[in-house]
Amino acid sequence: MTMQQEPSVVRLTGADLDWATALLGAAFLNEPPMSHLFTGARRESQTREFVRCACAYALHSGEVYTTSTRQGVALWLPPGNTNISLRTMARTGLVLAPFRLGFATLARVLGFMEHMDTMHKQSAPSHHYYLLMLGVHPQAQGKGVGKILMNHLLERAEQESMPVYLETQSERNLDLYRRFGFNVAIEDSVPGITGLKNWGMLRSAS
Repeated sequence: MTMQQEPSVVRLTGADLDWATALLGAAFLNEPPMSHLFTGARRESQTREFVRCACAYALHSGEVYTTSTRQGVALWLPPGNTNISLRTMARTGLVLAPFRLGFATLARVLGFMEHMDTMHKQSAPSHHYYLLMLGVHPQAQGKGVGKILMNHLLERAEQESMPVYLETQSERNLDLYRRFGFNVAIEDSVPGITGLKNWGMLRSAS
């Protein structure tokens, strides 16, 4: 009897941008915050555009990982580079967002991002790892893919005695992240977007 080997973790490059965008778009299409930010007939393409900007930013300023089975994607920003730079965002695709998202939708997205940024700065220490986004393809959810991607960087953070910060807009994720050692550091409703709430969670340095 042979034991099934756990998938390995693989770092992505710019050549993987389109593939990573498609996976994260499928993972988050019907989940908050996307389900609140993008509600019209173009919500699928708008969701893809949002996650494409996030992927491009992390590829430029952080690290992006998948598993050898290519069923999930994690976007990480390293210590010292966790403050989102509008200049870098413009360089990685945000400059085209008004045309791809629409001006009204872009204003809603920027308001959401500004609120998250404020909560982040209020609750996270100056040096930490930042999980910008972690998504698993809908057909692979519940199979441990997210756990593999999460533990990959948590192990490094432990070795460096570095805290880790993440955000979630889904209350059902709170217990999941608590199992990884995260605790709610801050929570608030997002202004101007009915029903959308943000939780900032922090895993202390070991």
